[in-house]
Amino acid sequence: MCDLIPTPRVSTSISKSKLWHLPARFHCPIIGTCLMPTEIRQLAAKLGDKEIAREGDYWLHTYMVSHCSNKNRIALALQKHLDKKYAAAIKRFSKAKSDDAVMALWKEHLQQGKVAEAFWAALCHPHSSYQLQEHLYEEVHMLSHQIGAGQRADLKRLADSQDEVKLLTKRLEEQEKKHLKSAANKEQQIHQLQQQLEQLQADNATLKRENHSLRHAGNQQPKQALIVEGSDWRQQYKLSERRVEKLTAQLQQQSEQMTALEQLMMPRSDSCEGCDNQDCHKNPDFNGRKVLCVGGQHKMTGSYKELVNRCNGEFSHHDGGKEDSRKRLESMLNAADVIVCATDCVSHDAYYRLKRFCKANDKPYLFLPNSGLSSFAMAINSMAEKVAANPNSGQEIKIVNAG
Repeated sequence: MCDLIPTPRVSTSISKSKLWHLPARFHCPIIGTCLMPTEIRQLAAKLGDKEIAREGDYWLHTYMVSHCSNKNRIALALQKHLDKKYAAAIKRFSKAKSDDAVMALWKEHLQQGKVAEAFWAALCHPHSSYQLQEHLYEEVHMLSHQIGAGQRADLKRLADSQDEVKLLTKRLEEQEKKHLKSAANKEQQIHQLQQQLEQLQADNATLKRENHSLRHAGNQQPKQALIVEGSDWRQQYKLSERRVEKLTAQLQQQSEQMTALEQLMMPRSDSCEGCDNQDCHKNPDFNGRKVLCVGGQHKMTGSYKELVNRCNGEFSHHDGGKEDSRKRLESMLNAADVIVCATDCVSHDAYYRLKRFCKANDKPYLFLPNSGLSSFAMAINSMAEKVAANPNSGQEIKIVNAG
């Protein structure tokens, strides 16, 4: 408020209703409450004070207040503008003939929020006493503080609302981006599904055409198709028969090897003469001949030796060129009566030297396809039987197997 020198309170009524007749300290709330800054600026421009009209709101407000204490062109313009602006309120208040009536109208307008028009109409009313004018001034003064506090609260709420709007705007933008991205992905998926559907439809049409063609061809040449199919089945049957024959031969060979091994592994009896035990088996007899095993698995050497010993033979072994020397093989071949060679565990050099030596010296020998114990047992059993059948043949006995 633009309070100047306080005016002493008096109890006499004020009959004057002009702006410059009112106490000077009333001018500030009148200008500030009853006129908007834009109105004041327009009045200043209309009065020719263009420089003043370009000043700030506070400076322009102070300028107008300072010209209200006496009758001048600015005070007259303000009086005219206020009377015209609040003519309806002045007319309503003119019906009041006492302070109480003016106060009643003031409270009524105050409840309706019509502070500015009621303030001007009540202050300029010819029946408003000084005490009433002071009361109105005090109420408007306090209202200005309340309005200021409310404005500050409103400004804070406005700032908070603006921050919230920014946050919500940011979230909305993020949601829009996600939505656009999701929409783009959905559109791409739809496009891919459409392509797949078109491809499936094309494939379906092709299959229908092929099915129709096959049915047409089947109706025309059913016998020829059956003949071709029967020929295929016969060919498959022949292949299956050959495979069965091959497997049967392998099974027979394995069975013979197992039988030979089982016979050699049966418990021996030193007195078999006159024995009527059907479970007892008499092993073939090498009659002390030397049996040389060339190659084979080193870990099976003990088992090889056990089988030869059971057939009354003297076992010796050469590893087939892995560690034993060539000279040692030559001497062992000379000393042996019977030679067995496992072809899957022997060097090429030892294999061909053994073969040449046995043919040149009429040595009985046998090549085994593998170094398994059952194969070795079958070979020992076969060779022992031939040696037993020709006990005096010596080196002239020759047993040659494949190889």
